[in-house]
Amino acid sequence: MPALHALMAEQLLAESVRSPRPGEAWPSWLREVFLGQRRRFLSHRDSGKILANTPPTDLIRDGIMPTLTAPLMAAGLASEDAIAAAGGLASLLLGWVIYAQNEGAERYIESMIDPDAGFAFALDVFIEGLVRRAARAHSPTADSRLSEQLQNLWDTPI
Repeated sequence: MPALHALMAEQLLAESVRSPRPGEAWPSWLREVFLGQRRRFLSHRDSGKILANTPPTDLIRDGIMPTLTAPLMAAGLASEDAIAAAGGLASLLLGWVIYAQNEGAERYIESMIDPDAGFAFALDVFIEGLVRRAARAHSPTADSRLSEQLQNLWDTPI
């Protein structure tokens, strides 16, 4: 069964990950890819569990991950940051998919928020953070101002 799950994971990911189109802004591309992945995963029963429990294959490591990280690095993120971002986005995606594929969790979430809107909001916040990080890589002045603002935020008592 692990080999079958690996093939299923590869297929789901390969069909939902693409490189940016010429002239496409990387934040828009990333949003479209992850919204599309969520739709695709939700259309396959237990895909969240399968993806979460299947170790990365060579295709995922050597093909799909670089497709996700290359545009992030081109935007200015360090390789390690781009990899961490891809992992964080995958975790965000899988969490929402697993909850949606669990009847009790799905009902609970739906009692508070529209799951589509909730996922889109969380995805947008994550991408906005990446945009800020990429901008800091291009502007040391912006980096120092943002660092100071964040430090003040963390030091402010609630």
